[in-house]
Amino acid sequence: VRKLISLITVGMLFCIFSATGSSGSVPMGVAASDGPFGADFAALSAGNYSSGDGTAENPYRIANIFDLMELTNSPDDWGKSFLMTADIDCIGVAIAPIGSYAVPFTGIFDGAGHVISNLTINKPTQNYVGLFGYVDSGGQIKNLGVVNVNVIGDRCVGGLAGYNEGGTLTSCYAAGSVYGTSIHVGGLVGRNSGTLTSCYATGSVDGTIRAGGLAGGNFGALISCYATGSVTGSSSVGGLAGGNFGVLISCYATGAVTGSNSIGGLVGLNWQFGTLTSCYATGSVNGEYEVGGLAGSNYGVLISCYATGAVT
Repeated sequence: VRKLISLITVGMLFCIFSATGSSGSVPMGVAASDGPFGADFAALSAGNYSSGDGTAENPYRIANIFDLMELTNSPDDWGKSFLMTADIDCIGVAIAPIGSYAVPFTGIFDGAGHVISNLTINKPTQNYVGLFGYVDSGGQIKNLGVVNVNVIGDRCVGGLAGYNEGGTLTSCYAAGSVYGTSIHVGGLVGRNSGTLTSCYATGSVDGTIRAGGLAGGNFGALISCYATGSVTGSSSVGGLAGGNFGVLISCYATGAVTGSNSIGGLVGLNWQFGTLTSCYATGSVNGEYEVGGLAGSNYGVLISCYATGAVT
């Protein structure tokens, strides 16, 4: 019955696209909760995805933009398991963050090496902004890339996740631009209190306080991660992490860093108990005071680290 409903749904959507002249994507700027099309979509596809039952043994399959829209609009599913089976292009589609402070994402999302492209989220007054807004303990995101992203938010803003409270991100990456008007802005994660392993970001980051090429603020662990994009901000700005209160192991940054105070090629501010081990930075650094090729301000521990970039 579920398969039959899915086939009928696809047929109806095809008719809608044919009638409106669409090339097969949702009309520009339409989200699953917006307008008549959104209401029809939600009614037709609720709970269907492509297959699966949301368990770890049989995760929901995310195979197209409609599955992804269903996930973003289904808070009751944010503790379940998901598996991508194809690349997804979000061009022209308004995607809302998966997970919020009230209902965080605590499930498992396995990208299986696939890519989500052309992701645009424009929420300049909203906190916890990214493809995943808020990831809590138990949440896992792995083997996923997001490219050509354009994410705008207030605080805790990232290309992949706004706030990783205690989850794990493994083998993930982001490329594009991230902009935040307040604190904790990062190319991959805005604020991290969990663990990031073998992750990287290549896009530009523009924030105010604690802006970083990979993570705006790190209170957890970054292991074998790197960032290559340029980073601009005001205070506590770093090529990899704006402010580090946790652990960095075997990480590096190559992007140019620009700001005012506590500006570093790898970390802007390395606070007490912050530890950098076997890390390096090669990008140029430009600031006003407390400016360093590796760390702008260091109150923690640096072990086997170096920097080669020009410092102004």
